[in-house]
Amino acid sequence: MQCNKNPQFSLKENEADNYHLLLTFKLHIPQEKRYEENKRKVIVSQRDFQQYKNPATQAAVGWTELEILHDPTIKPIPLIKEEESKAKPLKKKAK
Repeated sequence: MQCNKNPQFSLKENEADNYHLLLTFKLHIPQEKRYEENKRKVIVSQRDFQQYKNPATQAAVGWTELEILHDPTIKPIPLIKEEESKAKPLKKKAK
């Protein structure tokens, strides 16, 4: 199953009720005068996601970017069948 915010990533159906986050860590390597970027996918419950919004959590964990890959609160919109999409709307009766 594809993530609903970033379809490049996939998730297991039993993990669809959790947030899927992509955390980016930038590590400074002073000897080489550069930064190394590491990305890690994290699965978080809806209750624990509230902590990830807290700036203190970001400082403690140390990520530099957070991308939401899958938001369980977004519900898919059912597709309209082809016959229904071609149907003409009903005319209102004049009063």
